[in-house]
Amino acid sequence: MKKIVSLLAALAALVACTNAGDIPFTEVQRYFFSGGDKSGGEFVYYSDDAFGAAFRPAAVMGKDGMPTEVDFSKEFVIAAVLPVTDIYTEVSAQSLETDGKELVFTYIEKAGEKQGWSMQPVLLIKVPKEYANLPVRFNKIQEQIVSENPADYKSHNIENMQRVRDFLHDAGVYFIATVDGDKPQVRPFGTAEIIEGKLYIQTGHVKNVAKQIAANPNVAICAYNAGKGEWIRISATLVEDHRVEVKKAMLDANPGLRRMYDENDDNTAVYFMKDAKATISSFVHDPVEVDF
Repeated sequence: MKKIVSLLAALAALVACTNAGDIPFTEVQRYFFSGGDKSGGEFVYYSDDAFGAAFRPAAVMGKDGMPTEVDFSKEFVIAAVLPVTDIYTEVSAQSLETDGKELVFTYIEKAGEKQGWSMQPVLLIKVPKEYANLPVRFNKIQEQIVSENPADYKSHNIENMQRVRDFLHDAGVYFIATVDGDKPQVRPFGTAEIIEGKLYIQTGHVKNVAKQIAANPNVAICAYNAGKGEWIRISATLVEDHRVEVKKAMLDANPGLRRMYDENDDNTAVYFMKDAKATISSFVHDPVEVDF
């Protein structure tokens, strides 16, 4: 009996020794936090339903634009969501370690300069499910970004942009207001795509709306999502992009438009939103400001 007990103890010690040390993980890209909590938090997700309730995919067009896939039958997700801030912030994973009793996730928060938009930094990693039985302890290291070059700071926030794009897609139809001389004009639109890190819309040069945008590119947009009981208001300056590859990307994302438009014609017009400010409102929650 003593030999059996000793053998079991030796095996337990071997397992603990094997599990100790660095744990493999993969960073999960292109998701934004949709939980609505501006203060953020540190979370662990063991199921697709729980993860999907808190995060939305943020796919963009182009190479490597798809969100990282997570297989919750084999993996779980550790998340660090920072508070909403107008300070440019980077967050990165440093290490994931265990002593056999808990996981210690160390990540770095780097703060830079004040910017003209708000962001909610998110860090997600996926971990093999064999470690899901261990509690997770978070260890945050705060640093300051020091740079004399403004180009070192990102010029837009993809998470905020994606949230606006998804709202417009979910609504199906949104309304854009332009100025025609001293009179407002409003009409329905349906296109909204992120291309090369900018949020684009599309119309035709032959339409009055294109002529009004050329005369005054400042526009207002409004949409209502009946399912969620939310509405969005956006103010932005539209900048026309004449590149054929951008027009093609827009039409490829909306193939139904090819009945009327072609990237090589003189009619197709695409615009990206500059200095955009959006507010998502509801009767049941405080307004959420989304700038990009």
